[in-house]
Amino acid sequence: MGPVPDRFNSIYEYLSTTGNIAVNYIPYSTDITGEQFIPAAQNTFEASLFSEPELQILEQVAERFKDSSNNEIIKISHQERAWIENKDNRDLISYFYAFDLK
Repeated sequence: MGPVPDRFNSIYEYLSTTGNIAVNYIPYSTDITGEQFIPAAQNTFEASLFSEPELQILEQVAERFKDSSNNEIIKISHQERAWIENKDNRDLISYFYAFDLK
């Protein structure tokens, strides 16, 4: 559910089993548990893997959401056309919706 990559669980599982991240399980309420992904201490950001426009987008996203909670980000994502037009199905959401992000 939500704006996540296809097969995202296998991505995080791979990163966890290879020691690149640790996963903390956080209880949010009596019936909801969330996951917190923590990068391994030896991991550093490799800017050389990204183009200049990609780095600018990453910077914009980090700045936009730096003070946002998980719930705030969920609320924001539910205002997007991609969510509104696809919330009742379980199909993949087209990346073309990215051009409409608020």
